[in-house]
Amino acid sequence: MALLVGLALLLSHVPARGDQALFELRIICPDTYDFRMDYTEMIVDEFAAVGISVTLDFVPMDEVTERCFGSDGKLHKDDGFDVAFFGWRISKATDPRFMYVNGDTIYNIFHSDNSASNVEGDNCMSWENAGNDNLIDKIREEKDEAKLKEYWMQWQELFHDEQPIAPIFHAYVEVEEEECWIYEHISFNLNHPVLKKKLVRQALSHLVPRQKICNLHNRTEKNQRPDTLTSAELCAVPVNPDHFAFNEDINPYQYDPDLAKELLFRAGYKVKTKKHENAESLLQQAENAFSAFEFQEALDLANQAKLLYEELGDTESLSNVTGAVIPLYQKAIGAETLLNEGTSLKDRGEYETAKQKLLEAKQTFEECGLTQKVSETELLISEIDEILRKQSIIQEADSLFEQGKEAFEKENYEAALDFFQRAKELYASVGSEKAAECDEWIEKTQTEMEKPCLGTIFLAVLIGAGFLVSRRKFR
Repeated sequence: MALLVGLALLLSHVPARGDQALFELRIICPDTYDFRMDYTEMIVDEFAAVGISVTLDFVPMDEVTERCFGSDGKLHKDDGFDVAFFGWRISKATDPRFMYVNGDTIYNIFHSDNSASNVEGDNCMSWENAGNDNLIDKIREEKDEAKLKEYWMQWQELFHDEQPIAPIFHAYVEVEEEECWIYEHISFNLNHPVLKKKLVRQALSHLVPRQKICNLHNRTEKNQRPDTLTSAELCAVPVNPDHFAFNEDINPYQYDPDLAKELLFRAGYKVKTKKHENAESLLQQAENAFSAFEFQEALDLANQAKLLYEELGDTESLSNVTGAVIPLYQKAIGAETLLNEGTSLKDRGEYETAKQKLLEAKQTFEECGLTQKVSETELLISEIDEILRKQSIIQEADSLFEQGKEAFEKENYEAALDFFQRAKELYASVGSEKAAECDEWIEKTQTEMEKPCLGTIFLAVLIGAGFLVSRRKFR
């Protein structure tokens, strides 16, 4: 069992949440909008819950603007930003078709030409992606509406996958008697070594409880601004639903902390996911089954854990399971098979073959550390050894018994008696009923030995006759 304990410890290499921060992020949010400040704190709590060290600063809008758009893409520690929460408000009067009706807007905000890393452009995320640039260029140049729509659809799919910003919600509201479209989102600085990883950005987006935020927004707006035109809705891309090329097939990132953990793990961070917990539970069940000698069940459970580690891409845990745990269970199954075969052969009286099977089983159980199974197998081997010992004794006794009968038939009663007595002693040592048969032959032999011999009588007659003749002559 010590081997199993060691394996269990080996497999528990993923640190529990809170043992050590996965990475650090500095988050800024304008202090101009109370509701945004409220939901920012809500999201920051979600980030911290998975093990991210987060510092949140509420700062004036001027500072947000300077850090995001005037710092040449620098990080927060260098007076730039890591993550920023803010939103856009677009007036319907200014743009009747609302947001992003042509390619110039997305060119200014998302094209590499306007990356903050290169110029003080509006691409504060420093999102530099050749596929993105190519689609934006096509959108700006294309005149055919069908092709233009297709480029827009492709661009939204790429954006959704890349997540340079994480859309939260959009809503139509009336502000100062003006109908507006508001769009709330999180901007990531891709110059940050952590946020440069797409999997991390996707994970953070899955930590945003969008529906909860929308519900809270709608309750708040209803109380504070009863003239709100429509409720807030989840959004997946920074494109207004009224846009002619809005992609309805793209769904917002669902709030899913478990999936977020998986993505963080795949990005290289030692976060304990739900699948890790399930895999560890399966391995614990497997160990319990193994301890109860349910080896096939143990193997089945270990294989289920293996599949979870494969889904996670957890090569270290997978190596431990496939390299140590599963082979152990397979070896135990092999030993159990040998034990069963040996037992069956023993029951059929094939003792030598049975013993060989059991000796193999014993050695394998020893390698598995299954001392109770070793003892069980040793007991069967001992029983076979005892059977073989008795068989050998009986064979020797049978030989002596047959020799006794041969000597008896030749009237060599002394030799016969010796054979029968020796045979009886051997039969009695193994509890054979033939010991009684030997007694019968011993008695029969002794009876024969007590009878006068004809030769002796004849000799006596001759001696007697000779004595009489010599006596007459003497007279």
